[in-house]
Amino acid sequence: MDWQPQRLVSMTLTSGSTGLPKAAVHTCQAHLASAQGVLSLMPFGPQDDWLLSLPLFHVSGQGIMWRWLFAGARMTVRDKQPLEQMLAGCTHASLVPTQLWRLLANRAAVTLKAVLLGGAVIPVELTDQASKQGIRCWCGYGLTEFASTVCAKEADGSDDVGAPLPGREIRIVDNEVWLRRLLA
Repeated sequence: MDWQPQRLVSMTLTSGSTGLPKAAVHTCQAHLASAQGVLSLMPFGPQDDWLLSLPLFHVSGQGIMWRWLFAGARMTVRDKQPLEQMLAGCTHASLVPTQLWRLLANRAAVTLKAVLLGGAVIPVELTDQASKQGIRCWCGYGLTEFASTVCAKEADGSDDVGAPLPGREIRIVDNEVWLRRLLA
Protein backbone atom coordinates (compact mmCIF):
# COMPACT_ATOMS: atom_id res chain seq x y z
CA MET A 1 0.00 0.00 0.00
CA ASP A 2 1.34 3.45 -0.87
CA TRP A 3 1.94 6.04 1.83
CA GLN A 4 -1.20 8.17 2.18
CA PRO A 5 -0.66 11.07 4.62
CA GLN A 6 -4.34 12.05 4.39
CA ARG A 7 -5.50 8.56 5.33
CA LEU A 8 -7.67 8.52 8.46
CA VAL A 9 -5.89 6.62 11.23
CA SER A 10 -7.58 7.45 14.53
CA MET A 11 -10.85 8.52 16.08
CA THR A 12 -10.59 9.92 19.60
CA LEU A 13 -13.33 11.24 21.85
CA THR A 14 -12.97 14.78 23.17
CA SER A 15 -13.31 15.38 26.90
CA GLY A 16 -16.73 16.97 26.54
CA SER A 17 -15.67 19.93 28.70
CA THR A 18 -17.96 22.26 26.71
CA GLY A 19 -20.79 19.78 26.21
CA LEU A 20 -21.10 16.18 25.11
CA PRO A 21 -17.92 14.43 23.95
CA LYS A 22 -17.44 14.42 20.19
CA ALA A 23 -15.39 12.12 17.99
CA ALA A 24 -12.32 13.78 16.46
CA VAL A 25 -10.94 11.95 13.42
CA HIS A 26 -7.25 12.38 12.59
CA THR A 27 -5.01 11.71 9.62
CA CYS A 28 -1.40 10.53 9.64
CA GLN A 29 -0.45 14.04 8.53
CA ALA A 30 -2.18 15.64 11.54
CA HIS A 31 -0.46 13.32 14.04
CA LEU A 32 2.93 13.75 12.38
CA ALA A 33 2.57 17.56 12.30
CA SER A 34 2.00 17.56 16.05
CA ALA A 35 4.96 15.22 16.65
CA GLN A 36 7.26 17.19 14.38
CA GLY A 37 6.20 20.49 15.95
CA VAL A 38 7.00 19.32 19.49
CA LEU A 39 10.27 17.69 18.43
CA SER A 40 11.38 20.86 16.64
CA LEU A 41 11.59 22.36 20.14
CA MET A 42 12.37 19.38 22.35
CA PRO A 43 15.39 17.14 21.66
CA PHE A 44 14.40 13.46 21.40
CA GLY A 45 16.54 11.06 19.40
CA PRO A 46 17.35 7.40 18.82
CA GLN A 47 19.16 7.01 22.17
CA ASP A 48 16.19 8.42 24.13
CA ASP A 49 13.24 6.62 25.68
CA TRP A 50 9.79 8.20 26.25
CA LEU A 51 7.51 6.63 28.87
CA LEU A 52 4.02 5.90 27.57
CA SER A 53 2.53 7.55 30.65
CA LEU A 54 -0.92 8.16 29.17
CA PRO A 55 -3.47 5.77 27.67
CA LEU A 56 -3.67 5.44 23.90
CA PHE A 57 -7.38 6.29 23.95
CA HIS A 58 -6.27 9.81 24.97
CA VAL A 59 -4.82 12.10 22.30
CA SER A 60 -1.81 12.88 24.52
CA GLY A 61 -0.98 9.18 24.73
CA GLN A 62 -1.24 9.02 20.94
CA GLY A 63 1.08 12.05 20.78
CA ILE A 64 3.77 10.11 22.67
CA MET A 65 3.45 7.24 20.22
CA TRP A 66 3.73 9.50 17.14
CA ARG A 67 6.76 11.35 18.58
CA TRP A 68 8.43 7.98 19.19
CA LEU A 69 7.74 6.88 15.62
CA PHE A 70 8.83 10.21 14.12
CA ALA A 71 12.13 10.28 16.06
CA GLY A 72 13.02 6.62 15.63
CA ALA A 73 13.63 6.45 19.37
CA ARG A 74 12.39 4.09 22.07
CA MET A 75 9.10 4.05 23.95
CA THR A 76 8.61 2.28 27.27
CA VAL A 77 5.30 0.69 28.20
CA ARG A 78 5.04 -0.38 31.84
CA ASP A 79 2.28 -1.36 34.19
CA LYS A 80 4.12 -0.49 37.40
CA GLN A 81 3.42 1.98 40.15
CA PRO A 82 4.66 4.24 41.61
CA LEU A 83 5.75 6.68 38.91
CA GLU A 84 9.42 6.37 39.91
CA GLN A 85 9.34 2.67 38.95
CA MET A 86 7.57 3.39 35.67
CA LEU A 87 10.25 5.95 34.77
CA ALA A 88 13.22 3.61 35.34
CA GLY A 89 15.58 4.10 32.39
CA CYS A 90 13.35 6.66 30.66
CA THR A 91 14.77 9.98 29.46
CA HIS A 92 11.47 11.64 28.54
CA ALA A 93 7.93 11.74 29.92
CA SER A 94 4.64 13.58 29.47
CA LEU A 95 3.32 14.55 32.89
CA VAL A 96 0.84 16.84 34.57
CA PRO A 97 2.35 19.28 37.10
CA THR A 98 1.11 17.29 40.12
CA GLN A 99 3.03 14.21 38.96
CA LEU A 100 6.25 16.18 38.58
CA TRP A 101 5.77 17.85 41.99
CA ARG A 102 5.43 14.40 43.60
CA LEU A 103 8.41 13.01 41.74
CA LEU A 104 10.62 15.91 42.84
CA ALA A 105 9.32 15.78 46.43
CA ASN A 106 10.24 12.08 46.68
CA ARG A 107 13.79 12.90 45.56
CA ALA A 108 13.70 9.78 43.45
CA ALA A 109 16.76 8.91 41.40
CA VAL A 110 15.47 9.21 37.85
CA THR A 111 17.10 9.21 34.44
CA LEU A 112 14.74 11.88 33.11
CA LYS A 113 16.26 14.55 30.91
CA ALA A 114 13.08 16.17 29.66
CA VAL A 115 9.41 16.47 30.59
CA LEU A 116 6.51 17.78 28.51
CA LEU A 117 4.03 19.32 30.95
CA GLY A 118 0.38 20.07 30.28
CA GLY A 119 -3.15 19.54 31.48
CA ALA A 120 -3.04 22.21 34.19
CA VAL A 121 -1.37 25.46 35.19
CA ILE A 122 2.41 25.00 35.17
CA PRO A 123 4.00 26.91 38.07
CA VAL A 124 7.35 28.56 37.40
CA GLU A 125 8.55 27.24 40.77
CA LEU A 126 7.99 23.69 39.53
CA THR A 127 10.02 24.07 36.35
CA ASP A 128 12.76 25.90 38.28
CA GLN A 129 12.98 23.07 40.82
CA ALA A 130 13.08 20.45 38.05
CA SER A 131 15.82 22.38 36.26
CA LYS A 132 17.92 22.34 39.44
CA GLN A 133 17.65 18.54 39.37
CA GLY A 134 18.75 18.37 35.72
CA ILE A 135 15.30 17.94 34.18
CA ARG A 136 14.45 20.32 31.35
CA CYS A 137 10.75 21.15 31.12
CA TRP A 138 8.58 22.10 28.19
CA CYS A 139 5.12 23.60 28.59
CA GLY A 140 2.43 22.56 26.14
CA TYR A 141 -1.19 23.21 25.31
CA GLY A 142 -3.18 20.92 23.12
CA LEU A 143 -6.60 19.56 22.37
CA THR A 144 -8.07 16.44 20.90
CA GLU A 145 -9.36 18.16 17.79
CA PHE A 146 -5.78 19.07 16.79
CA ALA A 147 -4.23 15.63 17.30
CA SER A 148 -2.55 16.82 20.49
CA THR A 149 -0.17 19.78 20.82
CA VAL A 150 -1.03 23.25 19.51
CA CYS A 151 1.47 25.44 21.40
CA ALA A 152 4.68 24.57 23.22
CA LYS A 153 7.90 26.08 24.51
CA GLU A 154 10.76 25.32 26.85
CA ALA A 155 9.97 26.59 30.35
CA ASP A 156 11.57 30.02 30.67
CA GLY A 157 10.09 31.59 33.80
CA SER A 158 7.09 33.13 32.08
CA ASP A 159 3.58 31.78 32.53
CA ASP A 160 2.59 31.19 28.92
CA VAL A 161 2.62 27.99 26.85
CA GLY A 162 4.50 29.40 23.89
CA ALA A 163 3.78 30.16 20.29
CA PRO A 164 1.73 28.01 17.95
CA LEU A 165 3.64 25.09 16.48
CA PRO A 166 4.31 25.16 12.74
CA GLY A 167 1.09 24.60 10.81
CA ARG A 168 -1.16 26.07 13.49
CA GLU A 169 -2.71 29.52 13.68
CA ILE A 170 -4.33 31.13 16.72
CA ARG A 171 -6.46 34.27 16.68
CA ILE A 172 -8.76 36.02 19.13
CA VAL A 173 -12.10 36.82 17.47
CA ASP A 174 -14.90 38.43 19.50
CA ASN A 175 -13.20 37.34 22.75
CA GLU A 176 -13.01 33.73 21.57
CA VAL A 177 -9.90 31.72 20.79
CA TRP A 178 -9.95 30.50 17.20
CA LEU A 179 -7.56 27.75 16.12
CA ARG A 180 -6.84 26.70 12.58
CA ARG A 181 -4.66 24.01 11.09
CA LEU A 182 -2.74 25.35 8.12
CA LEU A 183 -2.50 22.77 5.37
CA ALA A 184 0.78 22.22 3.57
